[in-house]
Amino acid sequence: MVPSAPALQCRRKVLDFVVDPRALLHAEPGEPAFFWSAGGDQEIVASGVVHAIETAGALRFRDATAELGKLSASAPLVLGGFAFADEATMTGEWRDFPALSLHIPRIATIRRGDRTELFVATTGTDGPLAADAALERGEAFVRAATAGRKPGSGALDLRVRSRSPDESWQRAVEGVLAEIEAGRLEKLVLSRILEVTAGGPIDAAGLVYHLARAHPQASVFAVRRGGSTFIGASPEPLARVEGRRLRTGAVAGTARRGDGDSEERAAAAGLHASEKEHREHALVVADVVARLRPHCTSMNAAAAPETLVAGPVQHLRTPIEADLHASTTLLDIVEALHPTPALGGLPRQEVAAALARHEHEPRGWYGGGVGWIDGAQGEVTVAIRTALLRGHEALLHAGAGIVAGSQWREELEETRLKLRTLLEALLEV
Repeated sequence: MVPSAPALQCRRKVLDFVVDPRALLHAEPGEPAFFWSAGGDQEIVASGVVHAIETAGALRFRDATAELGKLSASAPLVLGGFAFADEATMTGEWRDFPALSLHIPRIATIRRGDRTELFVATTGTDGPLAADAALERGEAFVRAATAGRKPGSGALDLRVRSRSPDESWQRAVEGVLAEIEAGRLEKLVLSRILEVTAGGPIDAAGLVYHLARAHPQASVFAVRRGGSTFIGASPEPLARVEGRRLRTGAVAGTARRGDGDSEERAAAAGLHASEKEHREHALVVADVVARLRPHCTSMNAAAAPETLVAGPVQHLRTPIEADLHASTTLLDIVEALHPTPALGGLPRQEVAAALARHEHEPRGWYGGGVGWIDGAQGEVTVAIRTALLRGHEALLHAGAGIVAGSQWREELEETRLKLRTLLEALLEV
């Protein structure tokens, strides 16, 4: 647990010029950084840290909420994310990514629609005049960064190696199916890892810039810590809160998108007609609704799933909206929902032990979440379709839900389709 927050001063100003997020991410390469883009209507770019909260263990979300409650700053912007597991592996490739990490940035730009706001934060020891001066310096910094050169990595040769060979995947899937048949599990999501080595340093800012434009309906994010950057283009929001209104959904069931409109429509029809995919989807809907109910005064889940297109694949998605109790926070909802059966499995209490039996690499922040809180609103997205970048190397993760009736080759193909989102982006940077 970290000490209580120092006195903080936060300032905001509406900018009268267009900010280039890629340039801003390049401007301070040695600083922690954060990027978020959702649906093309919202974008957050941040650099530096004036206060950090890091927690771990079964109460990590509650502990973080308690620390946020101690902040003396008015209108802080809070950014960050968390690992799939309560106790993250702070060694090896994930050494820079704790179990839960939130921070108030030193400087950020927040675009919603056509309005872009500059945010700066300072420690309050020098008083409000210092904070006002920091706001002026921040605006000058953003102007200079936007006017500057945007370096890129250029075309890179890529070498790809799977850490989950076909035979290992087959054994894992068949092992899970045996546990399902024995009644120990209803579902388990298994993940695969691709190890990509490039012929030169991978331009993380360029990659996230490309993803945000190639996948405008996704939540595209980047979290830079130490020498690593965690990037994703997730089709699955975990929770969005505006005042007391909650928007979330259940996403499960996957099919290839197909080439052209006719193939896409045919694949969607097959997805909606599949008994196996509907059974997997219904498990997730029931679990999400049950876990939300204690936190809501009212709730509405769509009667039937819609089709969610996500790059080379499409999913079944049931939108869910609810009104929250006055005391419920976004992190309360995250604690209630994470991990959803779409990323973990059922029964939930069996997931950690089952994954230990069938997966042999730490997930780190893959399958966790990334998001932001700004006053009475905030959003967290499930961290899928991700890559962990460090220098010339990238680790790509993708998963598939194993239920009764799953076939290992079909689930392998599903992970390959999902991995294409980041592979294709790496080829375009």
